[in-house]
Amino acid sequence: MKPLSSLLIIFLCLFVFGFKPYTTPVYITGHIKNNSKTLGVNAFISVFVKNGNRVIAKTTTNENGDFTLTFTPRKKSPFDFYCYSPFVETLLLESVDIFDNDTPDMTFYLPCEPKKDSLGKIICPKCHKADKVYPIEYGAPVYVRNANKHDNPSNKKISLGKYEAGTCTVSAARYYCDRDNIKF
Repeated sequence: MKPLSSLLIIFLCLFVFGFKPYTTPVYITGHIKNNSKTLGVNAFISVFVKNGNRVIAKTTTNENGDFTLTFTPRKKSPFDFYCYSPFVETLLLESVDIFDNDTPDMTFYLPCEPKKDSLGKIICPKCHKADKVYPIEYGAPVYVRNANKHDNPSNKKISLGKYEAGTCTVSAARYYCDRDNIKF
């Protein structure tokens, strides 16, 4: 009876203190391809993967836009691939729910190829919904100067309705998802 009680104590400790199931690492070979005439460089761009709110892997592309990433998935939530550089703001490249194998070869386009729903509206690559996705308009911020101080007493930037205001500098991001607070 002694070995049985020891085994019971081990299982009880694993249950109380947490048990993380072992999963095999994922070895990603990746490529960033330029998908924009305004963005001329895909070299030396930082690529990182988030699982939930945690960055689980990070690397930098070489001069050809190629990279490798290795991480061990612990949660089954989506894996969000982002990129940034001094010339590219942080953009979501793709959100992956599951990998087909342990050594995927993935190609990302910068900016990502937008997908559309049956009504022709752009779908967010993270939440897969279209109702909170807005095109980004680049140019000077819009300010309202009105004699009536009750309408806009502090001359703050106003909402553009269905457009998300960009900056004066043109970037690779073409859309913004208000639900996920991401640009793609």
